[in-house]
Amino acid sequence: MEPIEAFYREYADGLRRYLLSLCRDTAEAEELLAETFFQALRALPRYRGEASPYVWLCGIGRRVWLRSLRRKTALPLEEAQLALYLEESPADRAETRLLLSRTRELVAKLDDRSRVVVELRTEGYSYREIGQKCGLNESTARVLDCRARKKLRETLQKEGLL
Repeated sequence: MEPIEAFYREYADGLRRYLLSLCRDTAEAEELLAETFFQALRALPRYRGEASPYVWLCGIGRRVWLRSLRRKTALPLEEAQLALYLEESPADRAETRLLLSRTRELVAKLDDRSRVVVELRTEGYSYREIGQKCGLNESTARVLDCRARKKLRETLQKEGLL
């Protein structure tokens, strides 16, 4: 087996799941996966081994996803990321802006650990990467994100924004 093929086989499934968690569309995740490996092969000579290959690929995949998001959204990137995080897409742009503005206020009021986890998650970081950046294990990052997301959604629903 070729080294490139072995590399792909080892990391493709995990990376595909990660990209799917970002874009929430199977066909798009496949396109992002192909572009991520293409970019990774081009960047391979610059890979210094400071992070595991999977984390390195996730970083490339996140950048590929962000470029894709920029191209297809009319909202500013930060707002588009936040809208995807909430998994809501109200049709009216004014409602979207109000929702996102209120969500930003609520995120700012979260405890420090939860706020950082939510901010990193909206930027496309995996739970593993968040754990590494924040000195948490992956499970704790998931739990903090889940609780924060639930709290945000409940507050926004009570306020009639969702």
